Amino acid sequence: MFFEVDKSKGTEEIKRFNRSVKNKIKDKNISTIIDIKHISSQDSKGLQACDLFSYGIFTNYSKKENDWQEVFKEKIVYDEIW
Repeated sequence: MFFEVDKSKGTEEIKRFNRSVKNKIKDKNISTIIDIKHISSQDSKGLQACDLFSYGIFTNYSKKENDWQEVFKEKIVYDEIW
């Protein structure tokens, strides 16, 4: 599995983040090689799209604003809070 993540964290936070993601995947009994790259979202249109998409999820759960969820509800196949 290959992940690109916005590089908004310091060195120790990056290590904790990577370890946490790898442990969550391992807990799901998924056996795979995991490669996590931390890059600036300014350098990746895909990360910019993910930021927008993630903000919609954030507002749904933190502010109970579900406009985003309503737009994409037919596309959501899995929804679990970690």
